[in-house]
Amino acid sequence: MSEPIQIQFDPVQRMICPFCHARMEVSTIAPFNKAICPSCSNEVTVPARLGAFLLTELLGTGGMGGVYRAHDETLGRDVAIKVMLKSLGDNPEFVTSFRREAQAAAKLNHPNIAQIYSFGQEKGQPYIVMELVPGMHFDQMIAAPEPLDIPMVMKIGNDIAEGLQLAAEANLIHGDIKPENILLDERNQAKLVDFGIAAKPSKGENEIWGTPYYIAPERVRRQRVDFRSDIYCLGGTLYHAITQHPPFDGADALEVVRARLQRPPEPLETYRPEVDPEVSAIIMRMLQAEPAMRYPTYGSLLSDMRKYLARVQPRAPASPSGRRIVIKGRKAATAALSTPGATRQMPAPNATGRNTGPIGSRTRPMVITRGMFPDPVLPQGPATAPDADGQSPGASWGKRILVAVLILVGLSVAGGVSAWVIHWRNQKAKAGRLEAEHVGISRRQAEMTTLHGTILKGVETIASLETQAGVLVTQAVALVEQDLGDTYSARIVEEPPEPAIPEGGIDLPETNAVAEAETGAAAAAPGGAMETGTVAVAAAPGGVTATGTVATASETGGETPADGGSAVEAVALEPLPPLAQMARDVHQQALPLKTALRLARRLEAQAGTLLDSAHAATNTLDTQETARQQLVALAANIEGEQVRAAQTLAAAREKLGALVRESQRLASERRQAEAEARRLAAEQQAAEDEARRQAEQREAVRAEVMRVVTAVETQKESLLKHQYAKVLRELRALEGELRHEEGRQALALAVRRVTCL
Repeated sequence: MSEPIQIQFDPVQRMICPFCHARMEVSTIAPFNKAICPSCSNEVTVPARLGAFLLTELLGTGGMGGVYRAHDETLGRDVAIKVMLKSLGDNPEFVTSFRREAQAAAKLNHPNIAQIYSFGQEKGQPYIVMELVPGMHFDQMIAAPEPLDIPMVMKIGNDIAEGLQLAAEANLIHGDIKPENILLDERNQAKLVDFGIAAKPSKGENEIWGTPYYIAPERVRRQRVDFRSDIYCLGGTLYHAITQHPPFDGADALEVVRARLQRPPEPLETYRPEVDPEVSAIIMRMLQAEPAMRYPTYGSLLSDMRKYLARVQPRAPASPSGRRIVIKGRKAATAALSTPGATRQMPAPNATGRNTGPIGSRTRPMVITRGMFPDPVLPQGPATAPDADGQSPGASWGKRILVAVLILVGLSVAGGVSAWVIHWRNQKAKAGRLEAEHVGISRRQAEMTTLHGTILKGVETIASLETQAGVLVTQAVALVEQDLGDTYSARIVEEPPEPAIPEGGIDLPETNAVAEAETGAAAAAPGGAMETGTVAVAAAPGGVTATGTVATASETGGETPADGGSAVEAVALEPLPPLAQMARDVHQQALPLKTALRLARRLEAQAGTLLDSAHAATNTLDTQETARQQLVALAANIEGEQVRAAQTLAAAREKLGALVRESQRLASERRQAEAEARRLAAEQQAAEDEARRQAEQREAVRAEVMRVVTAVETQKESLLKHQYAKVLRELRALEGELRHEEGRQALALAVRRVTCL
C-alpha cells in the first residue's frame, strides 16, 4: 500500500451540515474523516482549509501531490484544486516553471479543456485551481467488463483532438494524455484535465517522465517534443479504450517503455476483430514511432475522424453503477478475488484475456440422427384376406407405400442437408474472402501510412537543406559586404525566373527538379550578370532599357526601329569583382534547392490526397494496390530529390569554403599592405620630423649668433670710448643664455676680438 501524501492544511473548528445546515463542532475530528450530524444523524465528511478554499473531498493522489474537491469561499463555487508537495514548492525553478505553464494553459478557453482558474502557493505548497468536471472518468469506463462502443471512443478522441488543436496553435502541449486525465461531463462531452502539469522525472529506477503505457518514443529518447507527441499519447489512450489492452505491456515500467522502441503495437483486430479498418488505420498512424510518420497536423487527424463519425452513430456511454477502485497490472485478478462476495465461478479466459463464456447452441452445425423424423401413422381399414404367402394384399401395398414414403423423406432430408452444407461452405468461404480482404486492406493502409510518413520526412529534410542553403548564401553576402560594402549585394542574389514544374498526377516523379533548376540557374537572370558580364534586357519604348540604360543601335549592331518600338538589347554591365562573383556562384549553386522544395511540397500534397482516398470506405484491394504503387513512386522520387539536394548543398558549401579562403587571403594581403603603408608613413613622418628639427635647430643657432652680433653692435659706442671691460661684461652676461655650440663659439670669438683691442 502506498504511503499517504503529506499535504499541509488547517483543520476546521466548526462546519455546516450539508443536509440540515446545522452548525457542527468538529474540532476533535481529523479532516476527511466521517462525523455524525447531531441534528439529522447523517454521516458527513469533515473538511479542511487551505487558504481561501475549503477542501471537502480527496479526489485522487499522485507522485506530485493530491487533487481535492474544494469550495471557493471567495467566489462561492465548487472547484478542483491540485496541491503540490512542499518539497516541490521548495524548488524555485519548479515553482517558476509551474507558474509559467499554468499561466499559459489558463489562456486556453475551449469546451474540451478543463479551464484553469488561478495559481497560488499556501504553506509553501504550490497549487492550481481548475474547473470541476462532474461526470464519468474515462479510465473507469475502460475498466468496465463490457468493451466500449467504438464510435463512442472515437467521438471522445475527436473531442480531445479539437481541444489539443487549440493548444497546438498556442504552441502548448499537454505532455501526459491518458485515460485518467479525460473526464465526461453531464452532456457526455469529453474534457481534458491537468493541462500543462505533466509528470516530472523522479529518482525511481522504474519511473519514466510520463505515463509508461502512453509515453511517446521521442520523449523516451530525450528528443525534441512537439504536438505530435500528444497525438501519440492520444492514440495510445484510444487503443487502450477500444481493445481494453494498453498498446504495450511488460513486467515493469521500463519493459513497457522499451517495448515501443522495439516493435509496433499489435493490430487492433487482434483483440477486437470487428474494428473498422478506417479506425484501425487512424489509430495505428497516431502510434507511429517516428513523429514524421504520424499526422502532420491536428486538422488532418480531425478530418479522418470526422469522416468516420459521419457514417456511424456513437452510443451514449453507460453510467457506472458505483465508484470503483481499479487495480492495474498483473495482480488485478488477485485483488479482485479479495473483494467480499467474489465467489461466483467465472469461465476461463480466452486468448485475448477476455471472459467469453460458453458458445451458444445456434453456432453449432446441425446433425441428422435416427428418430429425428418419426414414421407416418397409416389409417386403419377393414380386414382383408391374406395372399398366398399368408399376408393380405392391403398389408403388402401398405408396406410398399411406407417404403416409398421413407425413401422420399430420406432423399428430401439428404437433399436439404446437402443444400445446407453447400450453403454453409459458401458462406464460410465468403466470410474467409471478406476477412482476407479486410486484413489486406488494413495491411495496405498501414503500408501507405508508412510511405506517407517517409514522404513527409523527406520533405522536411529537403526543407531543412533549403534553409541551410539560404544560410550559406547569407554568409557569402556578408563576407563580400565586409570587403566591398553592399554595392554588389543585389546582383549577387538576383534569381532567374523559376523553372516551370510539369503539372499532372503521378507523372511528376520522373521530374528531376534539381537538374532543371541547375539548368535554369546557369541562364542569365533579368538584370543579372552572365558569365561574360552582360545581361539581356528588353528596351522600353523610346530607347530606354528596363534597367534605365539608354540602348543605342550600335549596342546591338542593328538599326533602331523607325516606329520607336521596343527591341531586345545586350547591355554590358560592369563585371563583378572576383570576390562578389564567387559569392554569386554560391547563390547559383544553392538556387536549385528552392525548386526541389517546390516539387517536394507538390508531391507531399499528392501523397496526402492518395492517403485520404485510400481510407475511403469504398476502396477495394485493387484500388488500394494502385494507390500504394503511386505512393511508392512518390516516395522514390522524394528520396531521389533528397539525395540530389544533399549533393547540391555540399557543392554550395565547397564554394562557400573557397569564398572564405579567398576572403581570408585578401584580408591577409590587405593587412600586409596596410602594415607596409603604416611603416612607410612612419618612416616618412620620422624623416619630416628630423628635417623640421634640424631646420628649427639651424634657426635657433642663427638666432643666437645674431644675438651675439647684435650685442656687439650695441656696444660699438663703448668700444669707441675704449670701455672694453664694460663690453666684455655685457658679452659674458649672454653666455648663460646660449644653448647651442655655434652661439657659444660666436660669443667666444667676439670676446677674443674685444680682448685683443
